[in-house]
Amino acid sequence: MAAPDFWDNRERAQKDVAEVSSLRNKINPLTSLESRMEDLGVLRELALEEPEDKRAAAAAEVLSELDSIEKALDKFEIAALLSGEHDNCPAFLSIQAGAGGTESC
Repeated sequence: MAAPDFWDNRERAQKDVAEVSSLRNKINPLTSLESRMEDLGVLRELALEEPEDKRAAAAAEVLSELDSIEKALDKFEIAALLSGEHDNCPAFLSIQAGAGGTESC
């Protein structure tokens, strides 16, 4: 994108920018999760070094962060499943009654 002639072909440039944006949207959540997991390890180490009377609160903080990471991972997995080539395209869905008509429901 920094090339001087990049924007000469506007259609191709817009397509390239859209592709880069799409790739960033896939990569950034993963790098964020990796960073949070590393931080969780450090948080765990710090919790183990706490005095006995403060260790329960530190452990609760570690568990809270772990729960938050698990939820973010679930969202990431769903996004990964729905990140195919045509998954961002609109669609029409039509449901029609089969044998027995609408009363059979």
